[in-house]
Amino acid sequence: LRAIENQDVAAADEMVEQAARRLKIVLGTDPIAARFGDAIFMVLLGFTTQDALLATARAVQASLETDPYRLASGNAQLRTSIGISIASPTLREAATLIQQADLASGMARDSKDARIHVHHARNAAQDVDPARQRRLMDEIREAVQQQRMTLLFQPVVSLRGDTTERYEVLLRMRNREGWELLPETVFALVKHHRIGMVLDRWVIAHSIRVLRERRARGQSVILFINISLTILQDEELLTWLQGGLSKTGVPAANLVFEMAETTADLNKQALAPFLRGLKELGCGLSLDHFSGHERAQALVQLLQVDYVKLDSRFVQNLLNDKDRQQQLSQLARTLATVGVTTIVTGIEDAMTLPVLWSCGIDYVQGFFLQRPHTDMSYDFESMVL
Repeated sequence: LRAIENQDVAAADEMVEQAARRLKIVLGTDPIAARFGDAIFMVLLGFTTQDALLATARAVQASLETDPYRLASGNAQLRTSIGISIASPTLREAATLIQQADLASGMARDSKDARIHVHHARNAAQDVDPARQRRLMDEIREAVQQQRMTLLFQPVVSLRGDTTERYEVLLRMRNREGWELLPETVFALVKHHRIGMVLDRWVIAHSIRVLRERRARGQSVILFINISLTILQDEELLTWLQGGLSKTGVPAANLVFEMAETTADLNKQALAPFLRGLKELGCGLSLDHFSGHERAQALVQLLQVDYVKLDSRFVQNLLNDKDRQQQLSQLARTLATVGVTTIVTGIEDAMTLPVLWSCGIDYVQGFFLQRPHTDMSYDFESMVL
């Protein structure tokens, strides 16, 4: 597919569309499938046995590979690699499952036989094989050295009439073949390596550059930048950040640093000096995947958080569940009393927006509003309620 795309982008897109139609037919109506990026599809299945999973994987592979794809430029064949990650009562986190499926897909791609690989407890050691990790790290280092990195921006939009532009910043990397490296895999690998510090600084520096350019045009933008524990390895990060802001004239308040609630909670003592330093500079703080529990609310006050991001589970069946609406309203009121702004992510339709507004939610984010894009092009005026 990459070879076709290098010659004819339209033909590559048509091939992906045909593959999507084949995938929809072979899977039927029960599984949930989505295009995850480039020529990567993710499928959520409800089967309970490995035999059923493998049977489905083989059927998908046969459907995608057997018959040629008829394109305007001629016929083409497709080669697939399928990675399978199995959820369990103790493993339900989406990011981890995606990362494991990506690793399994890499194992499948390197295989000389069926190119289908299953990640589960019995072969977990194989999936995190040091040789495989080294290859992935080499791809990441090469992407950094050759600047095969891009920032994407997804809007964070007000439900309260605030037209200030806000975007979450997302890093994307590509290997030498041009394939996108899954973010979950990249950040899981680099969090214990110094190259994670390089990525942190690259994202921050390029975000500041974007803010400076927008500021020069008279536009004020607030950017949300994801951080992880790699920041603890970079003792000079705060000093470097302060210098970058001073040199460019970008207000610190235009940067909001975002971290997962569980990461912040488990490492709050180690993180406290750094997060306090960010606040002293004037930057904002945000907790992602916010649970809303009492412990989480206490963490918000301890770390002096400015924003919390509630994930899509808070809006599941929200339209028809009055109890859930009441709980969300109470949480929003509680957070508002301590000056915390609420954001609901994963918004997929317009029907939820009036309910979120009535519950006191401040901002929303999701594919319904706009997918992550290389340009900051969202019309914030159009969202005023």
